[in-house]
Amino acid sequence: MASTMAVKEVLKNVKIYENAIDKPGEPVSHESRQEIGRGRSGIVYLHHDDDGSSLASKVFDSRGLTKAIQWLFLGAPNPYMWNQDAVECAKIRRNILGLLVPFWTAGKVEVAGARAVVWNHAQTTFELQTRFVKGRAASLDHSLRTHRDDEAVNLWRRTMPALRKHLESAGFDGLLWQAGIGNPVALNNFLLEPVDRETQTAGRKVSNERWIWIDLESGVPAIFPVSPKV
Repeated sequence: MASTMAVKEVLKNVKIYENAIDKPGEPVSHESRQEIGRGRSGIVYLHHDDDGSSLASKVFDSRGLTKAIQWLFLGAPNPYMWNQDAVECAKIRRNILGLLVPFWTAGKVEVAGARAVVWNHAQTTFELQTRFVKGRAASLDHSLRTHRDDEAVNLWRRTMPALRKHLESAGFDGLLWQAGIGNPVALNNFLLEPVDRETQTAGRKVSNERWIWIDLESGVPAIFPVSPKV
């Protein structure tokens, strides 16, 4: 009951964007944007919207060994490339979890919410435009550092397992792979973002940094055996 009331309260302040559900946004006809990341499911570009805001545009892709695995297990290339229903579901899923995850984790983890689905004409694939996160990856520990916790270990052993328990109990079983279970590179799906000054002075005590879950869409099925130590 408490979680339902919290979600309803957050919904009051959610901005609904028009180009959702029934049709993709305006087509992208060329690729001149700065590449800021890439993985098995696609390439991420820095995109500037009409209002001047910065977005991270994930252009879905499928090639090489990843494409072979998709054909073997799914019988088709990455569905996010060609199936509008699949990529629209990814958008909606991100925004639902954008409400749930901060509540589950008391603000320690947030989700990079999705703004729009558009068709990339140049690469003949869909892309998902999400919030641009000015963050960094987890720092690796070494013997000379004493002033900071081992961020990578804490994320892997504490934050991600706690998040997975909530995902599983809420029925988001398909996201356990992206949240680290059996996935050897899942740390790359999270960035540590500084909390802005306005949030820090909002009358409640918050951490100076928070984890942002930036990648919820997997490029391959969960093919690695799950270790009992995960």
